[in-house]
Amino acid sequence: MQVAKLGGSKSRKREVLPSFYGVSRKKYTFSTNLRAGGHGKEYALDPITLLRDILKLGKNLQEIKKTMSTGSLLINGKPVKKYQTPLGLMDVINIRGSEAYYRLLPVNGKTLYPVNIDKAESEFRIGRIIRKVSVGSGKYQYTCHDGSNFISETADYWPGDSLLISNVEGKIAESFPLAKENYALIFKGRRVGVVGKIVELLPSTLTRKGMVRLSVSNKAVTVPTDYVMVIGKERPAIKVSSGELP
Repeated sequence: MQVAKLGGSKSRKREVLPSFYGVSRKKYTFSTNLRAGGHGKEYALDPITLLRDILKLGKNLQEIKKTMSTGSLLINGKPVKKYQTPLGLMDVINIRGSEAYYRLLPVNGKTLYPVNIDKAESEFRIGRIIRKVSVGSGKYQYTCHDGSNFISETADYWPGDSLLISNVEGKIAESFPLAKENYALIFKGRRVGVVGKIVELLPSTLTRKGMVRLSVSNKAVTVPTDYVMVIGKERPAIKVSSGELP
């Protein structure tokens, strides 16, 4: 009797990769299959493809795996050794000992792309709150889009708001509410990568989801609330490309 294979496949064919990977589908037949993690598969890159094919930081699979096995790959300041770890929106990438830092962001229509940033900016990331739960004793647990969780006595944060998170201390440094006049990044849909100022919040109805109206280069753009991440108040708190309207 044949025993079923546990844990799922460790590879997937390149022909089924999301379009934002932007890699040749003919050079290699297979790509790394992602395991469960903070980011969903449809909005995540695998470390092998990112380091070898996009950033060109290794020549082959064995070289990348060796780099990772020593804990040299740092994601948000922490070593990542498992090559099936999903990397997604706002994650900061660095090779230990290197002065090159990258943040995964939507750029020019691509859902994810490594944008070069400086060391000071690499110490922070932004988390979009997707869940708020009371945990008793006047405290609340906030879960962000990347799977990170924070316990706080502050009850003023809500799903849709964003948190500026210190990668060094692992703490909340500041909050950016989903509110008028704040800046937001579109991270889903055909306008992915566009940044604008929030001018109006349209509540959901029986026939329509909640929407956000942004001012982008003096033009009004309306997208679902679930498509935007607040990234600052008077100005974006991180380096982003303003993006172009399609």
